Amino acid sequence: MNTLILHNFVPINLSDIDKEKRVEGVIEPYKLSNDNFTFIDDLKFFLNISRKRDEYLIELNFSTKISLPCDRCLLEYQFPIDSTLSFLYSAKDEEIEYISQNMINLKDMIFGEIYLNIPFKKLCSEQCKGLCPQCGENLNIRNCKCKSEDVQEHTLNFK
Repeated sequence: MNTLILHNFVPINLSDIDKEKRVEGVIEPYKLSNDNFTFIDDLKFFLNISRKRDEYLIELNFSTKISLPCDRCLLEYQFPIDSTLSFLYSAKDEEIEYISQNMINLKDMIFGEIYLNIPFKKLCSEQCKGLCPQCGENLNIRNCKCKSEDVQEHTLNFK
């Protein structure tokens, strides 16, 4: 039996699919725990599986929002994720790393796609002023009392 599992919530028996199957759903944030970021919105997904003999074209669209720390000011901000995964699965292909015991682990694929969507430089906004390198004040909230030449000299030492 070949079963497609979407994060252990939506089991789909591939042998029950004649030509096509569509599944829509929502996974609540508390069910999507992760150490590197926090889900702050439901993960909404649309799954379409098309079958042609022993091959399945699997298309997954999903969207959510995660919380990330800004690299400049360290405050958390919301980052939207909207992504599409598409792959061909053959019942005869046993060497695909995300398939084990006739189960396709879409959770790992979704998390992998989220990691690929997170920007290298995480910024709450392009205009983020960051923290004062001398006193640590968040310059987006208020200006610090450090002298600008002291701050510039201190900043130059970090480059």
